[in-house]
Amino acid sequence: METVRYEFGLRFGDLLLLLIPLLVGLGFWFVSCQASQPASRPRPTHDLSVRRTRDLTGNPAVKWFLRGVAIFCSVLFVGVSISYLSDFLYLKERYENGDYLTVEGYVQSLTTVRFPDKGGDRFEIDGVEFAYSQGDASLHGYRREAQHGGVVTREGQYLVIRYIPDPYTEINHILYIAEKEAP
Repeated sequence: METVRYEFGLRFGDLLLLLIPLLVGLGFWFVSCQASQPASRPRPTHDLSVRRTRDLTGNPAVKWFLRGVAIFCSVLFVGVSISYLSDFLYLKERYENGDYLTVEGYVQSLTTVRFPDKGGDRFEIDGVEFAYSQGDASLHGYRREAQHGGVVTREGQYLVIRYIPDPYTEINHILYIAEKEAP
C-alpha cells in the first residue's frame, strides 16, 4: 500500500516572498510623493544661535531617486514573478501530462543539515541523487528538510518519487513522494 506524502502544487509562501519587492517599491513611491509635498515650515526665528539644517524633502533629485528605486523594485517584482510562474506552469503541465521520471527504492546516503544556510538535505535512490533546501526558492517541487518535518527522515525508507530533471542546473525537481512498504 502506498501512502502519498507529497504532491506538486503552488506554494503560497513563495508568492508572499515575491511580494516583497513590490511592497518596497510602493513604500519608496509613497515616500517620494511625500517628498514632493511642500512641508509646513516653522516661522523664521531671529535667534542666530539656532542652526539651520538642510531640508532634502523638497529636492527634486531626491524625489526622482526615490521614484527610480520604486520603479526598479516594481520591475524586479514583475520579472521575478513572471519567471517563477512560468517555471511553475511548465512543471505543472509536464507533471499532469505524465512527462516525468519515476524512481522507486530505498533511501541511501541521506545527509541532513541542522542549519539551512549550510546547504540542504541530500539522498539517493537507485543511483538518482536528490538535493533540496527549504531556502532555495528557485527549486520548484518538494524542498522541506527533515528538521522542518520533511518526508525523507531516515535511510532505508522505501519511497516512490516522481521527478523532472532540470538540464541546466542538473537538479531533480521532486513532484511526488509516496512511502511504501518494502516489497
